[in-house]
Amino acid sequence: MVTPEGLVTRTRLLASDDEPPVYSIDAVEAAVPQLPGVPVMLLPEIIREQHVPVPLTTELMSAATQQRLANGLVLADEGGNPLYEARVDLAEWERMIRRMGTGWHPAGRYPMDLYQEALRARDRLELLSSSAPEPLLLLLRRAVGELDEEFRSHTEAGTPFTGVEEHGWWWHRRPVPLPWNGT
Repeated sequence: MVTPEGLVTRTRLLASDDEPPVYSIDAVEAAVPQLPGVPVMLLPEIIREQHVPVPLTTELMSAATQQRLANGLVLADEGGNPLYEARVDLAEWERMIRRMGTGWHPAGRYPMDLYQEALRARDRLELLSSSAPEPLLLLLRRAVGELDEEFRSHTEAGTPFTGVEEHGWWWHRRPVPLPWNGT
């Protein structure tokens, strides 16, 4: 959306079930004076759709495929399989860390719920490291270790959440400044 004053912001547009549909603006990413009652918020669906390269995840998949072919291993990439779980969760963790490294490009902000989703993906990677086949486990540990170091470099000790005492160390670090402040 572009206002008459030149403000450019993304909006969430909803269509009714009427024929023809009636459209309404559900949310905007920046305050629009002409829409005083519309909530201002980050739109997670837009952030999810933005392409973020995940070279470590791609490298893991390539190496796993090569090992599978060389050793006759069955590491099918389908739901419920360790390779599939590793790919999905590693990509989630890597995308968030890559965004941190760019200052949360393009908006400079990031929704708290997406940040927590990435932390939960890191939780699952930790669990997977105890059940994955050995060849995949070695590749996964290397990729996770590299991403963990990058995560540490973009965060400081302390958590923005309550009730995370029993969670992994990644829940006890926070980005500075918090990317969801002011949203």
